[in-house]
Amino acid sequence: MVRWLVIQVVVYGCCTWMASQQSVAAQQSIMSYKIGLSSYEQQPLQVNLNDETNNFLLTLPLNFSMVDANTLAMMVGNDANLPAGQSVWLFSEEIALNTLMRMNRNVNAGNTFKGRNAMFEKMLVASKGVKLYRPFDDGYEMIKKNVKPVFFTVVNPNSNMLELTLQLYVSKHEGNYPCFFIAKCRPVKIEINIK
Repeated sequence: MVRWLVIQVVVYGCCTWMASQQSVAAQQSIMSYKIGLSSYEQQPLQVNLNDETNNFLLTLPLNFSMVDANTLAMMVGNDANLPAGQSVWLFSEEIALNTLMRMNRNVNAGNTFKGRNAMFEKMLVASKGVKLYRPFDDGYEMIKKNVKPVFFTVVNPNSNMLELTLQLYVSKHEGNYPCFFIAKCRPVKIEINIK
């Protein structure tokens, strides 16, 4: 009887520990940032993009501002080229990699990337208090140089907390392809406190 009780306690302890480790791993898979935003001033943020195995890819500059009480603007990039010929991609709708390659002859990817990413996910994988204002032309935006604006509709203008979880992809120049996909980034969560 005592042995049975000890075995149950050990098994319960192991299961609890494994569940907590899985929860920690899930939380670590998202890069989190918090910013405060006052009225209509711009708030810069430097976001580190890592691949799914946590290898650093690049630092992406973002600038947030409220256009009005109903609209949040996110300016992506700056006027300098991203390092190492890299580009960051944002998708406003799911799109198959094969479809994107047919639409754009400058796009390709290695077999490992193709095997893991047959579909590109939407940029806004989760949100609290905002939604994308309108889809991008062709369903995507590519940032290499120059700032690209992304606008979000604020669902409740009286809310003082907004949250975006972004899914981004990175390509680089490789051989004959200016846009050779190398990574799906870890999701980036940005909590915005409106003062």
